[in-house]
Amino acid sequence: MACLSVITLRASDDAHSDIETAKMAPSSGLSGFVSTGVESKYIGRIGAIFSDKPISVNIVEIDYKDFYLGTWNATGLTPRTYGTTYADEWDAYGGWAHDFGPVKVDLSGSYFGLAQLDQSKDDMWIAEQEVSFPKFPFVQPYVRSRYFGSVADAWKPGWFVFGGVRKSIELGHGAAKRPYMINLDLSTAYSFGALHDYHGFVYGRLGASLDIPLSKRFTFNPNMVYQVPVPGERSDPNGFTDRNEFVFGATLKWIF
Repeated sequence: MACLSVITLRASDDAHSDIETAKMAPSSGLSGFVSTGVESKYIGRIGAIFSDKPISVNIVEIDYKDFYLGTWNATGLTPRTYGTTYADEWDAYGGWAHDFGPVKVDLSGSYFGLAQLDQSKDDMWIAEQEVSFPKFPFVQPYVRSRYFGSVADAWKPGWFVFGGVRKSIELGHGAAKRPYMINLDLSTAYSFGALHDYHGFVYGRLGASLDIPLSKRFTFNPNMVYQVPVPGERSDPNGFTDRNEFVFGATLKWIF
C-alpha cells in the first residue's frame, strides 16, 4: 500500500486501483494473495508523480477473517543506485475490514519506508479509514480519509480525504468458471495541508482494470489511471500535480 498508492494498491494499493481482491479462503479462514506487476509510472494516491519511469510493484498479503497484514514494494526499473529515489519503497500495513450489511468499514495503519531505504528521515506513517456505502443507484459510493504522520519531521502532518464511486461489470466466465470483470473507479481528492502547504481539491481521476482469470487461483489484471488536476492546482507552487497524467500497467496475482 504505497505511499501514495499506485494502481495496484490493496483493495485498498494502490492500485495502491482500490478494486477489492476476491478471496478464496480455506475452512480455517486463512487466505491471502501474492502479486507482481509493472506500471509505466509511480503515481501517488495524493496525485503526485514519484517516478516518471517504469516501476515494478509487488504485494504479499495474509488475511484472517476480518484482519489483514501485508507488505508492499515498488522498485524502479531504470539504471540507478537502488534505494536513492522515490521509485524505491518498502511499506508494511495491517488493518481490519468488516461488512455491516451493505456498508463496509476498513480501518488500517501503514509504515512507508521511502527513498533512502537505509535511513528513516523520509519515512512516514499513515492512519487510514474507508467507508463504502450501499449502491446508489448502480454505483457504490465511498469515502476514505488518510492522516499522514512524519517519522523525522521531513513531511508536514495532516489529512487527505478521497471520495468517489466504483462499478464492477461482469463480462462472462473464463478459466475455472471465474468471471471476467471490468472495474471502474471515479474519484477526487481534497488536501487539508498534508505534506505540502496546499488546501483544496487536487484532481479528478478515472481508474479502470480488467480481471482475466487464468486458472482457479491466478488472475491477470491490465489497468490504467487517467488523472486531471483541478484548475487551481496546476498553477499553485505548493500543489501536487500540474498536468494531466496517464498511467498504465499490468499485474499477475495468485490467490491462496
